[in-house]
Amino acid sequence: MNIASIRRRFVINHFLYVFYLALVRTKLGLRTIDVFAAKHSKILSILSYFSVFLGFLGMAFISFDIVRGLYNIVFANAAPTVSVVLPFEVRGAFYVPFAYWFISIILVMIVHEFSHGIFARLCSVRIKSTGLAFAGAIVPIIPGAFVDIDEKQLMKKSVFQQLSVFSAGPFANFVFAALFFVILLGLIPVVDVFYQPNGVRIIEVVKSSPAEITGLSVGDVITNIDGKTIKSSDDFSAAFDGKIKWNEININGKNIILSERNNKPFLGVVVEQDYYLTKDSLFAPIIRWLKELIFWIFALNLGVGAFNLLPLGPLDGGRMMHVLLCNYFSNKHVHRVMVTVNTFLFAVLGTTIVYSFM
Repeated sequence: MNIASIRRRFVINHFLYVFYLALVRTKLGLRTIDVFAAKHSKILSILSYFSVFLGFLGMAFISFDIVRGLYNIVFANAAPTVSVVLPFEVRGAFYVPFAYWFISIILVMIVHEFSHGIFARLCSVRIKSTGLAFAGAIVPIIPGAFVDIDEKQLMKKSVFQQLSVFSAGPFANFVFAALFFVILLGLIPVVDVFYQPNGVRIIEVVKSSPAEITGLSVGDVITNIDGKTIKSSDDFSAAFDGKIKWNEININGKNIILSERNNKPFLGVVVEQDYYLTKDSLFAPIIRWLKELIFWIFALNLGVGAFNLLPLGPLDGGRMMHVLLCNYFSNKHVHRVMVTVNTFLFAVLGTTIVYSFM
């Protein structure tokens, strides 16, 4: 392999000398995409209508949701609805354990990108290459995948065909989210055979909150509130029904004076369900691990699919909106609308994310 060939396969784009995006181009999967698109062309053609419809429906929903989320942050002091998902704990980011995060992200990206490729081939659009992508700062952090579609060919296709290709990625993510949700529902009873609820474990304590002042800390398991046994997260939430600011509550023998946030009683902890093992078995931890993995595959497919439908320039939703507007308005008006929408949504997203880190 000569140097020119290597350069075509490996592309690295630097930003501010620290951040970078590395692309590794391959031909892997091209034959599989062609065969799948040809073999299932009839059902894919039908699904394309659902894909486009769901794409615009999801675009409206996610756009409204992030604007509503920022409104609630400003006027109701609510928690942010959007945050960065990372495999390490950082204030303001949504933490997912590394193994779950890595496997889920790889699967999400493959499903998303290959679906774009399959629907492109359904429309007889050439795929130049497939490959892996890594974004990072000094070291690779975020893995991904891509399918390089011939954009010139795609732009010559009908409006509906272009929309079907752009909406295919999020649509596939939603389908896989639904599939893994069904699998998750089937695994829960199996896990319950080996594990039973054992209160709630504290995974985060808010600084200067009543919980921190009283001495509750990360890792503590709450099993009793005001003399009532706490077995599940629902029991924990129900224990605060009817409570108001300055009410005293007894948690595991400690008396705590509640404060208030968002017009609700505020303790200042984030909790997760704790369990105890009822049957000692080699398969118990494996099944529980699989249950957690399937949950994150479901959640990240849903989240990535929805986020990609935002009508922002480079995202699938942005490209769908651009194609649709170009069919009805002049390029000048389309440009104005896209700049306005992009500026507004970037401001909303940026403010929300900054607030989450604060």
